[in-house]
Parts: sequence; C-alpha cells; structure tokens
Amino acid sequence: MRLLSLTIGFLLVAGCDEEEPVVLIPDFASRSRAVECEPLPGPDPAPVEVTRLQPMTDSTFLLVDGAGRELVILDRGGRRIGGVQLSRDGPLGVAMLTDAAFSSDTLLVVADGGRQRLRGFDLEWRDLWTLELGFPPQRLAFAGGRLLIAAAGMDTRLPGLLYAMRGPIAEPLGVPLASHPDGLARLFLNDVMLHGYPDGSALLAHRFVRPRAWRVDAANVVSRLTVPLPAAVRDGVGYLPPIPFREEEIARIAAPVIASASDPRTRDLLYLTRSGRQREGRSEKALVRADRDLRYVGSRLLDVNAVALGYLPADPATAIVVDYENDWFRCEAP
Repeated sequence: MRLLSLTIGFLLVAGCDEEEPVVLIPDFASRSRAVECEPLPGPDPAPVEVTRLQPMTDSTFLLVDGAGRELVILDRGGRRIGGVQLSRDGPLGVAMLTDAAFSSDTLLVVADGGRQRLRGFDLEWRDLWTLELGFPPQRLAFAGGRLLIAAAGMDTRLPGLLYAMRGPIAEPLGVPLASHPDGLARLFLNDVMLHGYPDGSALLAHRFVRPRAWRVDAANVVSRLTVPLPAAVRDGVGYLPPIPFREEEIARIAAPVIASASDPRTRDLLYLTRSGRQREGRSEKALVRADRDLRYVGSRLLDVNAVALGYLPADPATAIVVDYENDWFRCEAP
C-alpha cells in the first residue's frame, strides 16, 4: 500500500538562517521487513572504491571506481565482464575520476574533477572528445538526449549546482547550491546523487545533513522535494559540526541518501539510509523506496553495512549492495 501517514515538520539548519522541511516516517522499524542479504562473489579483482554502480543495460552494471581510476562492466551478479583502466595522462588520461555516464550503445562520458572537464569515449575506449567546463564535475546523467552535470559545489561563484550541456556550453538549470560560510562544508552539503530519465527530466538528491532533493523537468522547471526519513534519525538532520569532523561526531551527521538508484519502470527512487537503530555496534542501514514525488512506499532493514547500491530492471525484486568492507550482496528490494 503506497499511502502511509508521515510526519511533516521544519528545522533550522546549523550554520544557516534557513528552515528545512523534514518528512519523517513514524514506526519505521515496524513498517520495514528485516531481510538477510545473500553474499555474492563480486568483481575479481575487487574495485578499490565503488564510487557509483549504475545500470548500463537491463542486465549489466557500469561500476565507477574513483580511487582506482577504473571503469568496470559487470553482469547482473556483479561479475566483471569488461572495462578499462584509466591513466592520469595520455589518451585515457583522467586526473580525478568522479563519475561516468553511458548513452545508448555508442558513448561513455567521463567526469574528470581534477582537470574540470569531460572526456567522451566510444565503447572500444577510443578518445572522441574533451570539453573544458571551468568547474569540477561531480555527477553525470543522461536525461533524454541531453547530458546533465552536477558540479562539486564549493565555489560560491558558481551560478548553480546542476547544468545541461548545450554544445560546448554548460548551462545552469536553476538548482541552487546549499550555502554555508565554510568552503569544505559547502562541498560536503552539495554532495549529491543524480538520476536522469528518458523524457529529459532529472532528480538530484543531497546525500548528507539535509533531506533535500530537486526535480528538473524537460522544460527546466525546478521543484524542491524532501526525502522521507525514519523518525528515529530526526535529531541528526541539519547537524553539521566544524570541519574536520571528529570521529565521535560522524555518526551524528544525517545521511539521508547514502547511495541511490532509480527504478526505470516507475521512476521510483531506491536509496540507502540509516534506520535510526544500532546493529552490532554500528548504525543499521535500510533500503527505502519512494515514488517519483518522493512519497514513501516501503522499506527493508538490511543485515549488512551497505554503502553502495545498484538496481537493474531485469531483477526488480532485488538490489545489489556493497558494504563498508567492499563485500557484495544481493538484497530483497521494497
């Protein structure tokens, strides 16, 4: 049943004179089914860091390994079936791999945050083009026929957080940067997930501190949305201690969207978040489904410390998650 009672409120965000809407899911644990995730062998060799895990086809994933500077193609069980090792310089040169996006069966676009540019490759990993952006790209997504870029949001001179490429020009789409007087805090607050859809629209969700999201339609009309969160995590929402964070403060920081995936059938959003409970000395993780308007649909309590998420149309009942130790699992999806 998709219609459930939620609690809607507002809070004052630390470091800002700004109220943030909050949508809380009461009785989250009792509404969520506890599931046992099935271990998977995962790719061999293992990636250094799962920066993003996104569908490439109905039955394959594209894994972005930012720390290892590698792009890996995986089958539906997480096994390595192809990919490329990028270098720092040369034809496959990327200084800092932050994301990649796949279009049809012809084009792979790579975000180089270190050199503030995009690289285009064909599926034989041949260099097609380079576009200089003038800002560091954080996330990429194709939405219909256009390429969208979320900027790494530290610089207050940026005219926004989300851009669409029009030829060689990155045009801002009217999604504002989250503000804060400290530059590193701005970078943290503007860490996002980005999903594009065939009709040209997109959804952007902030990962930390604030349960904030934005929908941009094909005509570039921007709507602000709120990510539903378990009621037990309310006290952490809006809390941002001084940077650098002390270890004892990290667990207090809200993580509304640790990682996310989009269901292409329904445009529902699946996202990893904290349930608000402790499990074996750590924060219990939950997998939540919300509809295209970010209304709560259902959730699962996971028995693994998940930090990355992948979802395929060919397997609508399951999701692939990667835990903090880089172990891979198949989990029941809500």
